Amino acid sequence: MRPRKFRIVRLVAAGLAVAAIADVVFVISLLAVAELSVQPKPAGAPAIAVLFGDADRMGATTLRSLRNARTTASPQAIFIGIGGARPDIGYSGACEMRDWLVARGIDRSRISVDTRSFDTKSNLVELRRFASELATAGPIVIVTDSLHALRIRVLFGGGLDPGLLVPGYRLIDGTLASTVNALSRSQYELVAWVTYLALPDSAYQALLKRLRRNTHESGTVLNCR
Repeated sequence: MRPRKFRIVRLVAAGLAVAAIADVVFVISLLAVAELSVQPKPAGAPAIAVLFGDADRMGATTLRSLRNARTTASPQAIFIGIGGARPDIGYSGACEMRDWLVARGIDRSRISVDTRSFDTKSNLVELRRFASELATAGPIVIVTDSLHALRIRVLFGGGLDPGLLVPGYRLIDGTLASTVNALSRSQYELVAWVTYLALPDSAYQALLKRLRRNTHESGTVLNCR
């Protein structure tokens, strides 16, 4: 009996080891493809959409995108804060992004905010709305990191309007810290890919509803102060 138990333990341990190795390979491969897929950043873009990229409050991912957006924008560019609607805690990431930009000298009249979208799919729904409503001299450049940009182009590229560009920006700048942070981001992105591809839409929406993230279902209206 004991040898059989040991065999089961060894099989379980071997399975976990294989799964861990596969996870590392997928994470590194995803990051490598994303970094190599970054497209040239248009200079002096007339309209910039910054995607909220953190869980519940504005953190390193979103701040990195905001700083990148400021270097991409033309002097009179329109900024659009997209995403981060968290009705369960009465929080709007887009509103906090607007406040960050205003605090750094961007006139409030040049900033539009989306207080409804909560995930990548709903981000793009709101972006299409802004693209149709705003009269800009050129395409809206979506500012997000290389990993998120790759997911948008591959999984949602067919739903992008010609007036939306997703060049992405690199996460690795040659330092060990940036590489470690990029690998951590890649792990999250891998989960996002698997969730989107493996779950049917009904199950995904049920998950969002349980998390109280789906503003369209919750009925909660978020407004910036």
